[in-house]
Amino acid sequence: MQKLTVILKQHTPLIHFQHDQEGATLRASEVKPKLDKFIIKRIGGRKIVQDKGWLIANEDVDALDYKLHFTPIGDKEIFSFSIDTGRINQKGKPVFDNFPMFFGNMGDDNNLKEMVYYPQGITINIFTLKVDLREYIKSQLNDFFITTNFGTRQSKGFGSFYPISDGDPVLKSKYSFEIELSKEIAIEINRAYFKEVFLYLDYFYKTLRSGINQQGLYFKSLMFHYAKSKQEQWDKKTIRDKFQHYKSKYKDLKKQRTEFDGTFNTEFPSKDYLFRDLLGLSSSQSWLYYGDTITKSCSEKDDKGKDLIERFKSPLTIKPIQISNNKIKVYLIANQIEKEYLGSSFDINSSTYHPRNKEDKLKLKIFPEFDLEEYLIFVTEFDITTCVNDKNHRIYKKYIEPIYKQFKI
Repeated sequence: MQKLTVILKQHTPLIHFQHDQEGATLRASEVKPKLDKFIIKRIGGRKIVQDKGWLIANEDVDALDYKLHFTPIGDKEIFSFSIDTGRINQKGKPVFDNFPMFFGNMGDDNNLKEMVYYPQGITINIFTLKVDLREYIKSQLNDFFITTNFGTRQSKGFGSFYPISDGDPVLKSKYSFEIELSKEIAIEINRAYFKEVFLYLDYFYKTLRSGINQQGLYFKSLMFHYAKSKQEQWDKKTIRDKFQHYKSKYKDLKKQRTEFDGTFNTEFPSKDYLFRDLLGLSSSQSWLYYGDTITKSCSEKDDKGKDLIERFKSPLTIKPIQISNNKIKVYLIANQIEKEYLGSSFDINSSTYHPRNKEDKLKLKIFPEFDLEEYLIFVTEFDITTCVNDKNHRIYKKYIEPIYKQFKI
């Protein structure tokens, strides 16, 4: 049995449902199918690996003939997503220190997930009887790990690993930027360190998808401007119009925002398209300002009445790599969107709106002509200063402006 041993450096925490168990780390059941698919595509297709005799005999799936085993090095650290600070807010409720970009633990203690991090890395052992397969895997591991994350919320930058080598990892990507942390934060790689890293990623991702309305900072989503460039209406306005959110809130909102972003006086009629969900399907959203919850369900069902599309993760993968304690290189990887998703139709429902009849429904389609590469080019060329209401706001100056100064082709 031929063995290949590689040590992986862990660049960001892995969200793990068995975080409290000994040896909780990457799972072969997740990594191997991804690596198999990567190798088969890289070498030129199934027929080539079949002719080489690399496939496991009597297997219906495209499984290559090797085994994986992961062994953590040293002790792990567990970082919680939410920590009670011991403080009480003005309403008498406890104040929690919450981690960005993950809300999956809310209200479900039975399926609690936390972040697992091994400062010394983990060892990956690959076993196979086929020498040529082992050597090919060895030649592809760097490219595989630089383009792939693992675990929950992997597209948002969690679960980033890379083989330890002589030089820094480099991905041939047109879209990247660096995060530079303060000396105080970079002293120790702990929960506070990663929270700061993911604050940068969170704010950046919001500028691409939903926009920001926080602590007096208002940043109109670049996806809104992309829709406008296509002479299409932003889907949030279509939803608000349908469910009559303006009845109680219109006057205040109109006074605050009409001149700034054109939300209310857009010149384009609705063509029933969803845009925000191009970067990941959000099946339920809390619209706190309106006291409403918006849900989406696929209009098409299978034979058992289930939605044909229940989830769709973001096609944009964020890949953070630690260059040093205070510098993180962030690569953006544009993945292909399944054709079945583009143009698919969804029923939109409101928790506060009561339909008048069966025909009183809102049905929106995923914008069918979307191209992620085109969108990223649009983002790099757009003047983001037109998106923000306060260019001197602390969040904008610290987390957003430095990224966009680099984020150009």
